Amino acid sequence: MRILIVDDEMPARGELRYILGTLIPEAIFSEATNGEEALEMIEREPIEVVFLDINMPGMNGLATAAAMLDGPEPPLIVFATAYDDYALQA
Repeated sequence: MRILIVDDEMPARGELRYILGTLIPEAIFSEATNGEEALEMIEREPIEVVFLDINMPGMNGLATAAAMLDGPEPPLIVFATAYDDYALQA
């Protein structure tokens, strides 16, 4: 399973990668620091699941998810955010 973790904060990416790695040791992880970088990665390599922060500079997670869903084989998207204000939109 190929998993992409998208978050502008390195500690958040590291913690999520650690947790997921213990739960899914066979997973192959990639990381992106923003929405634009995530979209580029998805174009280059097959990604099955994306853990996506919502509040990021530039393209936020909601816009990134919308762009991902427009692709030919969109990944599953799991929003991972500390901001509960975005729960309904997500």
